Amino acid sequence: MTAHHVLAMAARMRPDLPCIVISGTVAEESAVDVLRAGARDFVVKDRMTRLVPAIERELRESADRRRLAQSEESLRQMRERTQFALETVGVGTWESNLETGTMVWSDVMERLHGLERGTFERTAEAFVALVHREDQPGVRALVIGGTGDPGDLRVEYRTCRLDGSTRWMAAIGRTLRDDQGRPVRAAGVALDVTAQKQLEDQFRQAQKMESIGNLAGGVAHDFNNLLTVILGECEITAMQQPAGSDVAQSLDAIKGAAVSAAALTKQLLTFSRRQVVSPRLIDLNDTIRSFGKILRRLVEESVQLDF
Repeated sequence: MTAHHVLAMAARMRPDLPCIVISGTVAEESAVDVLRAGARDFVVKDRMTRLVPAIERELRESADRRRLAQSEESLRQMRERTQFALETVGVGTWESNLETGTMVWSDVMERLHGLERGTFERTAEAFVALVHREDQPGVRALVIGGTGDPGDLRVEYRTCRLDGSTRWMAAIGRTLRDDQGRPVRAAGVALDVTAQKQLEDQFRQAQKMESIGNLAGGVAHDFNNLLTVILGECEITAMQQPAGSDVAQSLDAIKGAAVSAAALTKQLLTFSRRQVVSPRLIDLNDTIRSFGKILRRLVEESVQLDF
């Protein structure tokens, strides 16, 4: 076998095993070919004093290579775990080269913006083009590091997807600088906060409804006091009128309207949570008939009312 055959076999069986070639037939001029074939060193037999230092050096370097390989493997596993965690929680990562204007997106980042995997055009302007026009200035400052702020830059923006839908994103980025303090790179993360935005809108709407309820309750309370006076005056005046007179009928109609208004204020107080809700059964026919007298006074004679 030649030295080249041995090196080829060792590379197949143990690619991490350092090999030193010792030969009395291979000329030193051919040492370059042996080293290219995979040998770590070359020693001729008439200069064996180089062998022990070569072995010691290779043992040290081999240990260093093993430690480096272990570190690289640990780093690879850590990156895989980090990527898995980011994908699980739906966090996209991005990185921008401020000198060339190119960008790198993770698969999650593309998915968050409604893009197919690998279809992002890999430029900062392509990123900005996916953002709602009103939110583009903040995103442009984020990805190009144009603020000069040494800290993190946070921004919320709307992304317009190709299917016509709009999603809210929250992004955070940091500008990285060289030894001279010049910005060279920006990197960060982004996640979809559309659901959070919807909850915030619902909360604000609930606050508005609560304010309306408080206003309605206050109005209903004061209006109820006025109705008490109206009902009292109707009863006192009705006692002074002959039974069946037109004035007595009008007073009955006023009293009925005041009672209906009192029921309405009760509903307003219930809506404003100032009164305990006590459901009860009602007869719709009786409720409708109670409006008969009022309606007959409001409609023209040519209109017939049937209950």
